[in-house]
Amino acid sequence: MSKKKIFLAAAIVVLVVAAGCLWYFRHYFTGTSSAPVDAKANVDFSIEDIHSSVDRDGDGVDD
Repeated sequence: MSKKKIFLAAAIVVLVVAAGCLWYFRHYFTGTSSAPVDAKANVDFSIEDIHSSVDRDGDGVDD
């Protein structure tokens, strides 16, 4: 192989590794859309909880 092909292959590997590192640590950059989101509850949206009288075992599915 020529030196040019080896240099090009090494540059591609370095760029892929750098892109992988940026993707892995994306949560540490402010303003990214992939930042963790706090969990919401029904109370946050003014939705009342409905408890079924038919659900006997408490698994959330009417029996």
